Amino acid sequence: PVVVLQGQGTMSSAESFAKMLACCAQVTTMGDRTAGSSGNPRRLSLPAGIEVNMPRWQDESPEGIPLEDRGFAPDVLLEVAATAFSNTADPVVAAALRRLRNQLDR
Repeated sequence: PVVVLQGQGTMSSAESFAKMLACCAQVTTMGDRTAGSSGNPRRLSLPAGIEVNMPRWQDESPEGIPLEDRGFAPDVLLEVAATAFSNTADPVVAAALRRLRNQLDR
């Protein structure tokens, strides 16, 4: 069994990689929805001092659904407050380890 941790900081190539792994039967994704930010952005300067980031391609899920601005949800959503993390505690890693141990005990 494999657990992939993902969240709002999972974007671009990491987001595509997480989605590829999620297609494998032995993989469970855990955490939060990915950022929905891919496409190899290019910064463009427009008149009036406006700058925009434009994707140079559109990344899609295997089902053909664009990931841009959507991301994808994990198999197991973990709603954890930022205050739950400390120098000695990571509730997301702890949940992933519990899941892996439970799968190995079967």
